[in-house]
Amino acid sequence: MPRRISPTRVGVFVLVALTIVALSVAFLGGGDLFNTKDRCIIYFDESVKGLYVGSAVTFHGVEIGRVTNIGLIYNPVNNSSEVPVRIDLEPNRVSGLSGPKDERMARLQTMIDQGLRAQLAPDSLLANTEIITLDFFPATKADYKPNAEPYLQIPSIPSTLQQLQAELSLAVQHLPALADTMNKTVANLNDLLSPANRKHVSAILANVDTVSGTLAAHQADVGDAITRLDQSTQQLADLTSDLNHMMAEDRAPLKAAINNIAVSAVSLGKASDQLNAMLAEDRPGLKQFSNGTLYQVSGLVADTRRMVHRANSTLDELQSNPSGFLFSKKSQGIPAQ
Repeated sequence: MPRRISPTRVGVFVLVALTIVALSVAFLGGGDLFNTKDRCIIYFDESVKGLYVGSAVTFHGVEIGRVTNIGLIYNPVNNSSEVPVRIDLEPNRVSGLSGPKDERMARLQTMIDQGLRAQLAPDSLLANTEIITLDFFPATKADYKPNAEPYLQIPSIPSTLQQLQAELSLAVQHLPALADTMNKTVANLNDLLSPANRKHVSAILANVDTVSGTLAAHQADVGDAITRLDQSTQQLADLTSDLNHMMAEDRAPLKAAINNIAVSAVSLGKASDQLNAMLAEDRPGLKQFSNGTLYQVSGLVADTRRMVHRANSTLDELQSNPSGFLFSKKSQGIPAQ
């Protein structure tokens, strides 16, 4: 008679088997069920083609999380779209981010304030896949989007490919203006190379050649002139140096003479002021002397000068012709005054 199998034992066996399978999957999947995760959200304004759920999130090239959800938001008001991407970060993979969740979120916000930004980057060019890289860009502005999710938002910046595309697009927009500038440049070159201008250029070159030949023919004279000019320059420099020395040596006497002149000018000014004061007072004695006595003295001086002149004439005549002076009838002597 066959032995009957207990249903209880079968149930226990199946339960144990399922538990072993679940634990194996958990361990083979990297042990995500036992890791602490901090969910954040990133908004991208560009295409996220090549980014998938499960794509890596790296910080300085080290994987610290995974993409868990990719959405799409369309705004019909301004005809724009945004791509919200949820990520799960594993703070245990970054030394210094461990601790309670509130402290981890506060520390992550501090990093964002210091320039932490998210950016799309190629993962495999052959498979055309992308990842999200986190790095510090202090010079960039934190562009926060309206966020209805209860997760910390990490600002994003354009990827390198998007920046290159934007620059190329801007360059294409300026192509017409650049082409117009090139056309004007070519037209100016054509005008410059016109026959009339070529004749002028040929004449200028001929004049330059003539001047060069003349200078070559008189090279010795030019060299002699330059030598004399150098000598004159040196003599002028020596003269200037000597003059500076003379001024430096005679500075004290010159200063004293200037001081004496200044003192004399002051004294002369004082004397002039005193004379003006005396004349202004109109003293009676000074007035009588100037009106009467000074006039009489002037007459006496004039008579004295005439007498001296006549005496000198008589002496000259006596010396030159004594006999004529003594015996001439014309000579009558000195008339009495």
